[in-house]
Amino acid sequence: SSYNGIGRLYDRIGEFKTALSHYNKALDIRQKVLSENHADIGMVHYNIGMLHRRRGDQALSLWYFAECKRIWLIALPK
Repeated sequence: SSYNGIGRLYDRIGEFKTALSHYNKALDIRQKVLSENHADIGMVHYNIGMLHRRRGDQALSLWYFAECKRIWLIALPK
């Protein structure tokens, strides 16, 4: 979705609060229209994990990376 892309741009310029808002909107939309374990939902989790990593919140980053991995192991071909 556009929200994820816009979130990535804000993330890259260090506007983390605005980026997170856009990522959360993207996640909300994708969770409403895609299957629970769709790879695109995993991608938003990955982006949020990267944002928290850059902000120094390793614990929260790890949670989002783990959720991304869980989804991708289900969604993507082996």
